[in-house]
Amino acid sequence: MKKFILFIFLFVFSIIEVWAQSHGAEKIYEKVNDAVVRIYTYHEDNSMHGQGSGVIIKDKGWIVSNFHILGDATFIYAEHNGVFIKLDSILATDEKKDILILSLFKDEKINSLIQYLK
Repeated sequence: MKKFILFIFLFVFSIIEVWAQSHGAEKIYEKVNDAVVRIYTYHEDNSMHGQGSGVIIKDKGWIVSNFHILGDATFIYAEHNGVFIKLDSILATDEKKDILILSLFKDEKINSLIQYLK
């Protein structure tokens, strides 16, 4: 009987744990989803080098992404909810740590996008 009660307790506890984790993940997704952008990179001949994602750091006007997305590509573009956004410059790269920091071009569209982010 003790084993059965222990089994039921562990089973119920595991269900609650899974529910809590998924519920927490949904809240995190809702909070940060609007700050996520797609990154596209191309070579000189317009062939695609790669694509990935980045996150807008709104108080800085930066996008943080991974260096391997850029690699040896010539052109880099960012897209947010189907709209391409202008990039001003590459602020920093670290190939070993796989970090890429981009600066957003400051214009009306970017300012309204940054204000829109939570």
